[in-house]
Amino acid sequence: MPSAWREVTIGEHQGLTAETEALSVTILPGVGGKMASFRSRGSGFEYLWQPPDGVYPVPEYGAQYGPEFATGFDECFPTLLACEYPAEPWKGVPIPDHGEVWALPWEWRVVEGALTLAVAGRGLPYRLAKAIQVEGEEVLLRYRLTNLSEEPLRWLWSAHPLFNLTPGLVVHVPGRPAMTVYESLGDALGAPGSLHRWPYAGEVDLALPAERELAAEKVFLSGLGEGRVVLHYTEMGEGVSIQFPQETLTGIGLWYNVRGWPAEAPHHNVGVEPCSEPHESLTDCRNVLAPGGEATWWMRWILFRWAPGRRAR
Repeated sequence: MPSAWREVTIGEHQGLTAETEALSVTILPGVGGKMASFRSRGSGFEYLWQPPDGVYPVPEYGAQYGPEFATGFDECFPTLLACEYPAEPWKGVPIPDHGEVWALPWEWRVVEGALTLAVAGRGLPYRLAKAIQVEGEEVLLRYRLTNLSEEPLRWLWSAHPLFNLTPGLVVHVPGRPAMTVYESLGDALGAPGSLHRWPYAGEVDLALPAERELAAEKVFLSGLGEGRVVLHYTEMGEGVSIQFPQETLTGIGLWYNVRGWPAEAPHHNVGVEPCSEPHESLTDCRNVLAPGGEATWWMRWILFRWAPGRRAR
């Protein structure tokens, strides 16, 4: 049976937590529907990057996604990069950085063991809903996007979880998908647009972020053979497998922040971002939702034990 959700207070926010013997999950509906915590109850390890001061500020609509907001797991929709909607009838409508929904409160209710959250667009006519179930070692997230207009709607969605980067972390992506550099501090992976094959960008092995001394970079993986990314925390003996339908979520964004951003108090995390397309802006996207149409997809996070000290290569 899915775990029951209970209301909790996190700082100044009302949240909801579900627990099993293996893990606990906390959601903040009023802070963009953020998953603030994904914690192993066996080891006590918190997988998601936490605010250093313990404060989750409430973003204003249109805010820049700065370091004070870069914690936990947010949703990016209907864009990642701030842009203007590129087509009629909403041509020129500004869409904020990292999209709209991370900076809007989500309505919520619990239905048959699932925490269901939903938010309506402000600049564009859509409704995005997600249902979260926690059971055993698994968290299942099911998404439904509805076009509320009588016009076709372009859209981009990306998960935006930031995982703690600890010694021994190994990032595993099945196969050798194509890898495109989006940005890289000091062009360590090559100039933007450089093409590689996972996991190597020249001599840099992106499967081993803990062996880097300094990095602030993002790459996109495309041509996926399997919808799966696995994080092996080898020194701790645990890991999390992130699974998704590669037919719908056709790309993976990987963000590496090895004490590279922000300059004054750099973070130390890895973003694993399954996405509808390996792009940042609506100007590049091909996904178009028919008038009154719906799109659905899912993600599954599975917590597992791993032999301590064993390399996952």
